[in-house]
Amino acid sequence: MKRVLEFLMEYSAKKEAPFVLYNVTEDNFRQLEEWYPGQYQIEYNRDIADYVYESEKLATLSGKKLHAKRNHINKFKATFDDWCYEPITKENVEECFQMALKWRNESGCEEDVEKNAEMCVTLNSLRLFEELELKGGLLRVNGEIVAFTMGEPISEDTFVVHIEKAFADVQGAYPMINQQFVEHECMNYKYVNREEDTGAEGLRKAKLSYRPVFLVEKGVVTKKIRIIKENDTMIAEKMKNMVANSSAIRAMFEEGNRLAQIYGAENVFDFSLGNPNVPAPEAVKQAMIDILNEEDPVALHGYTNSNAGYADVRQAVADSLNERFETAFSGNNIVMTVGAAGGLNVALKILLNPGDEVIAFAPYFGEYRSYTANFDGVLVEVSPNTENFQPKLDEFEQKITAKTKAVIVNTPNNPTGVVYSEETIQKLAAIMEENKKNLEQISI
Repeated sequence: MKRVLEFLMEYSAKKEAPFVLYNVTEDNFRQLEEWYPGQYQIEYNRDIADYVYESEKLATLSGKKLHAKRNHINKFKATFDDWCYEPITKENVEECFQMALKWRNESGCEEDVEKNAEMCVTLNSLRLFEELELKGGLLRVNGEIVAFTMGEPISEDTFVVHIEKAFADVQGAYPMINQQFVEHECMNYKYVNREEDTGAEGLRKAKLSYRPVFLVEKGVVTKKIRIIKENDTMIAEKMKNMVANSSAIRAMFEEGNRLAQIYGAENVFDFSLGNPNVPAPEAVKQAMIDILNEEDPVALHGYTNSNAGYADVRQAVADSLNERFETAFSGNNIVMTVGAAGGLNVALKILLNPGDEVIAFAPYFGEYRSYTANFDGVLVEVSPNTENFQPKLDEFEQKITAKTKAVIVNTPNNPTGVVYSEETIQKLAAIMEENKKNLEQISI
């Protein structure tokens, strides 16, 4: 295989054409990466992903989720008394050919380029049925062929169905030929691959309704374009490192989006970013509406009248904190930021000089390291307490130095969800108070 690839690469180079591989699976790409690490990239296309089913499930249609399919089969049997299934042979393949011609005429293939091309493949497959060593089956009603299908084994445990045709006016013909063919011809194989849906909404819905056990993703492979080069003076070294060590959480989020496109958003449970899974209270929604309806639109869509945020909002936040926690904040103690990330970056920008240290308790939100690096600081990690995920206070005290400028206390913790106990918080405060002389400034 590698020799074939190298021949194709050389051929593409001679023709001054880009080297492109189509319908490449994940396994194929892993092999390519092993041979040519970091040289190629793949872009998966949901429309060409193959649907793979368990043969037994397609044959028996057992379980609640396939109840509707069983109903189609039963209705077909009840409607058509004189039906039968038989394998495609050299004796009946010509009948299938004539049925395909009739199907083409009834389906408007002449006016549809893609349908016409598909039908050409179908007719040629029937002409060369024996030569291609295909296996097929047909369905008769009152002696006439109303559906046929054909395919071939591609491995010891998988049979692939290439072609399936049935008359639309024969209700239940498609599910019937599907079930009968698997029952009679595919039970020696664990899986049946029924190929892609080409992006057609109706076909996708139909294939998903049979509950595939998995999809075989396929994509297009191209030569990777190196945007950041080792000798590229346009990109800062710090940014190169940050790109190379980008957030694993974000990467998981992107992977979740990719899988949702393949399997449907309702079948992918994304626990990466912690997005809300319940709606905001009605009061929040109404407050937004009131602001839009009642506030001066020029002021509403302009900058705030203070870098720290609107004075009345800051005071309202202070009042809420004081009421809930018996504190004594004023509006001057509150700074409004666009999210926690923005707030942390502002705080660290104020505190850090190059080489200053920030302490975080593992496990922690991975971006803390990036936020610290933004201002040339050093993140110092306190190892995780895997018993209860409360901070290791002894280790914390040992890691406080004269360079310590900030301590990030994240409770409830991201990613563990653990809430630090009151005792833990008090001990943290006592340790920092005791080490005050070694600290220029402490931020909690």
